[in-house]
Amino acid sequence: MSFVSARIGYRYSKTKISSSFIALINFFSVLGLCLGVAALIVVLSVMNGLEDQLKQRILGVVPHIFITQPLLNPVINQLKPELQDSIIATMPFIERQALVQSAQDLSGVSLQGVEPDTMQHYSSLNDHFVFNDLAVLVPKQYNVVIGYALARKLNVQVGDTMRLILPSSSRFTPLGRVPTQRNVTVGGIFNLQSVEDSQTIFMHIDDVHRLARIKYTPSQPQTSDSTRWFISDPFAYAELSAALNALSIPHTTWRERQGPLFDAVKMEK
Repeated sequence: MSFVSARIGYRYSKTKISSSFIALINFFSVLGLCLGVAALIVVLSVMNGLEDQLKQRILGVVPHIFITQPLLNPVINQLKPELQDSIIATMPFIERQALVQSAQDLSGVSLQGVEPDTMQHYSSLNDHFVFNDLAVLVPKQYNVVIGYALARKLNVQVGDTMRLILPSSSRFTPLGRVPTQRNVTVGGIFNLQSVEDSQTIFMHIDDVHRLARIKYTPSQPQTSDSTRWFISDPFAYAELSAALNALSIPHTTWRERQGPLFDAVKMEK
């Protein structure tokens, strides 16, 4: 069948000039085919570039494996050697849903308590700062770094003060039980050009534990609320996740958090 198709195509591509109508059809057919293939190549290239950018910007910041219990080295030791090698770093971590309020607006965010040194070495967040970097996150200073989109919405700049409210943590006052809140200072602004710019703020892990009223000892990572794992290939999370399930370790992966976005890009392709 392929030989017959090739012979017919070759025959009509060599149509004599006298057959002007067939020659015209042949010209526009070939032109349409070329334009269609060119458009397909361009669109696929753009979508592949978008996917690569999303991988670098989002997967370089979000937790690859998020374990909802303190860091336990024996857990890592129970994994297969090849899975242990895929874990390039672990970090005590805490995440809370919070509200941030400026003089102009109010917004719900994900407050993430991190170790600045570990984040600088194993995440790409520092590569996307517009003002300052993670070094501004110093314990007991209550500095935060926020996304560019959130900074525009709240109309704040570096050095401005915002009110941070944690609905999940509360304290008793003469007026009753009220959510924990504190004024924090904008220490830096990053621009990932993704949804994280408007939904995530980072603070030193010591300060977040203090706000959440959780006793935490920096020299004892196992006292942290939860643990974040960095893995060498974020797309090889499935086997590691299966191993953690076999050990009954509660966890989530980046796929559960960011999967719908990458699925949408894949569908568009």
